[in-house]
Amino acid sequence: MQTIEQRCAAVGIQIPDIWLPAAGTDLNQWAVIACDQHTSNPEYWRHVEQIVAGAPSTLSLIFPEVYLGARDRADRITRIAEAMRRYEREGILSNCGPMAVLVQRSTPHVPVRTGLVVALDLERYDFRPDSTSLIRATEGTILDRLPPRVEVRRQVSFELPHVLVLIDDPDTTVIEPLATDRDDLECIYEADLMLGGGSVRGYAVNDETRLGRIADALAALAEPGRLKARYGRDDAMLFAVGDGNHSLATAKQVWEERKAKGAPDDDPARYALVELINMHDPGLHVEPIHRVVSGISFEELAAVVTQAGGSPGARVAPTDAAVAIPAGAGSQFALISDAAALLFETGGSAEQAPAVLVQNLLENLERERPGTIEVDYIHGTEAILSLCAQPGRSGFLVPAIRAETLFGFVANHGPLPRKIFSLGEAEEKRYYLEARKIV
Repeated sequence: MQTIEQRCAAVGIQIPDIWLPAAGTDLNQWAVIACDQHTSNPEYWRHVEQIVAGAPSTLSLIFPEVYLGARDRADRITRIAEAMRRYEREGILSNCGPMAVLVQRSTPHVPVRTGLVVALDLERYDFRPDSTSLIRATEGTILDRLPPRVEVRRQVSFELPHVLVLIDDPDTTVIEPLATDRDDLECIYEADLMLGGGSVRGYAVNDETRLGRIADALAALAEPGRLKARYGRDDAMLFAVGDGNHSLATAKQVWEERKAKGAPDDDPARYALVELINMHDPGLHVEPIHRVVSGISFEELAAVVTQAGGSPGARVAPTDAAVAIPAGAGSQFALISDAAALLFETGGSAEQAPAVLVQNLLENLERERPGTIEVDYIHGTEAILSLCAQPGRSGFLVPAIRAETLFGFVANHGPLPRKIFSLGEAEEKRYYLEARKIV
């Protein structure tokens, strides 16, 4: 008879020790949005600092990526590591014991989205394009983006999760039964989230019966015959990283470094804390990520797109393009500026999804014109219209990919290009509440 630990290990998960803030902590100040959000908006993070106002907060424990290029990066990392030690020493963070956490999140866009916090085994994760591992990236990993993130993780004692990992569970066998049992579970936190993040509750899942059911349900999803029937191959993945691909890749690299230095198999760095979400959860919606481009004129971009697509775009007003893209069949995209927009049509297949075509085109331009093209990735139609109203900027409005194509695409073609989709709007990204020791 296998233990719970063995059954979990067989499907690449671990039930972690969860650390939470002490009773009496203001969770509205404690819980801060994922560090990889609002990277073009330092004003957002200044607003967060004003709300926190020096109180205990995950803001002291994370490195907002808007500051990755700042001169004081080394000092910031030192302050983060010191804050983690102080929070543990003073009891601001305390160990609540081994558990999974059922998370129910309400946002301005959905009444509830349900997830499950567990630790993933990085030995079962491979972000390389030809990966056949149990856990895979959904977007291409840019190795040049890892070093500053690795620098942070090497020096800290805790991790706080913002990685969202998808499972393809149409029969709702893994997470949803826990939500049904919610009233029988201990609520370990409840919080309103700052700056439009909605609210969240967390429930401890720590009894052997429920933990065993989680492991067994995941094992059934990973059964080779099911994978073959669903994706056409029996080596498809069980877990697809939906948000935070580069953060999980960072954890993987740090684990590989420690392993090379002789770390034991049970070293805590072998695992990474994530939130699992069923891609069929009604509260999960896939949103597009638009692009703002500078360093090249609107006319030049239009010519490049026309050459790649074989036909010129239809000229419309930018606001009309913003209406047409979400309302279309998913095969159109638009190039916009402050005064004009062009609508383009693609073939409609998963491989020819507008966001995939646009990203490949932009990456080709960046290679051809190194150091001259700057691309920023934007959530929300209003945000891109506002940015493209500024002189010298153009933008691509793209539709969302169809969620039901994601697992099949990655299983058969490898990761998508980067920044093709987002799980929800910007304010729906994960807020930090739980922590786990990694040393």
